Amino acid sequence: MAFKYQKLTKEEAEYINSFKIPYPYGGGNVLLEFDYDDLTYIDRERKIYYVIAGGLGELEIENCLPMVNYLIMEDELIRFTCYSKYELNSDGKAEYIYNIDTIRVPLSIKEKMDKKIIEIIKEALEERMIRYDGDDYGSMKFYEIAQPWYTDMDPRI
Repeated sequence: MAFKYQKLTKEEAEYINSFKIPYPYGGGNVLLEFDYDDLTYIDRERKIYYVIAGGLGELEIENCLPMVNYLIMEDELIRFTCYSKYELNSDGKAEYIYNIDTIRVPLSIKEKMDKKIIEIIKEALEERMIRYDGDDYGSMKFYEIAQPWYTDMDPRI
């Protein structure tokens, strides 16, 4: 069970597109569109898709907008926002530091996912950093992790 940066199948692209994920800083008018052969983070065994919607999310830049992310799982859309920075550790490897600001989860999956959602988010973020840095990846830690907010509110808003 792990996320991998992989090509989407046609069916997976259509499935993700059915959620009508907006680019977060486009006023809701611009949707992210996936085609088959596009790449994204997928855990095929658990049928979880990790989509980075946009935003820089730099911890140390004043007034920086957060990075908006979505997980698609259990046929539901989960939204989380975060900021990050990295430092080089004593071995010259990248150490990522995250602050997860919000986690918005549909009420419909609270019972099933309550204890798992934060770990799944951590897995997705770590796979992103491993892919980005390769052999230069060192570790990941967190300043803060918001508690999931279970709501019936549309996560795209």
